[in-house]
Amino acid sequence: MTAKPKATSSTDLPNNLREHNTASLDLEMNVIEGEIPSDCEGHAFWLVPTPQNGATPWFNGYGQLYRLDFKSGGIHLKSEQFRTPSVICDQKINEQPWWTYLTNLRKLLFGRLFRFRNLGGLARLSPRLGVQNQCNTAIQAFQDPENNSWRMFATIDSGRPFEFDLTTLKPVTPVGDRSEWIPLEINDINKVSITIYKFLTVIFQKYILYWLCMYNSSPLILKLFFTMKDNFIELFF
Repeated sequence: MTAKPKATSSTDLPNNLREHNTASLDLEMNVIEGEIPSDCEGHAFWLVPTPQNGATPWFNGYGQLYRLDFKSGGIHLKSEQFRTPSVICDQKINEQPWWTYLTNLRKLLFGRLFRFRNLGGLARLSPRLGVQNQCNTAIQAFQDPENNSWRMFATIDSGRPFEFDLTTLKPVTPVGDRSEWIPLEINDINKVSITIYKFLTVIFQKYILYWLCMYNSSPLILKLFFTMKDNFIELFF
């Protein structure tokens, strides 16, 4: 007979896995234990996302770029927040609390149209600026064939990669023009799937029906809605 497993107490997730320091760093590392080999030389780069808040996925955050420099038995650390143009726009818009826009209609409209928001999904969105390009996923290195120098890109799954300066760790330029990044075409597969279409259709019908009932529409109008709703929805989807 199999013994009943014993209950174990849960372990709290360490704070260093839940929080992240986005400050710029430029400092020498101290050795806590052991020693650094004297012949260890070179550089190590890595890129990570920094969480926005607890309501959105970890990878929906600004990129943080790091570089470790190994030289003469010492280690130097440099870190910078990777501020792409859309990240700069996001930070500038959010410099003032949202309620300060209530005193100015122009600022209120600007804030509503251009402010980026975390809506609980996989992207940080702005109604007018679209999906934010944080460049927070990985680093891609390549050797320039003209002078054999090394160059590096910060990448993201949903946007253009940016080349960055290896010394300052700041963005230099995006790779390619926006018009050159085209959707992936797959034969015999629609760009909008049937599943999404049906889901949006149901949601759309419920909102229209709710609006008609709230404003005391006559039975004739409600009947007309149910008769023509499929043709009406086709205009939008």
